[in-house]
Amino acid sequence: MQKREQLFWCIATVSISNKEATVEDLKNIKSRAYQYRKVNGISGVSIYANGCALDLIEGLKDAVEEEYKGSIKNKLQAPIITVYDGPIEFRFFEDYIFAYRILSPEKFQEVDSFSTDYAREFFETFLSLDHPLSRTVRSFILNS
Repeated sequence: MQKREQLFWCIATVSISNKEATVEDLKNIKSRAYQYRKVNGISGVSIYANGCALDLIEGLKDAVEEEYKGSIKNKLQAPIITVYDGPIEFRFFEDYIFAYRILSPEKFQEVDSFSTDYAREFFETFLSLDHPLSRTVRSFILNS
């Protein structure tokens, strides 16, 4: 087995909305981030619940850190608290350049990326893993 030159990196943050977001706000955030992430090999998920968000971005370290620097300038979410910043052995959401998992409110369900049976099963499998990121996401969901 060949050793990888660079480890994958992940930064996970929790934040609170400064204002009540709309479906259009969420679509615009995704649209702006999608192209940057696609070009730079970044993937991840944003879990949204009652004005709080847990964002998990993963990829090569330099690209993830650059995306993080841009995300802390987001005027919709503040304060932003980093809950994980470190290496990961593989990308959990490699097939999801920018995914939303909407817990509430109901009006945002149309942007939920995990609405099919397959996608929901994928997300549930991620939650069942014994990994610090999975435990962090489970805790966020339980406390939201």
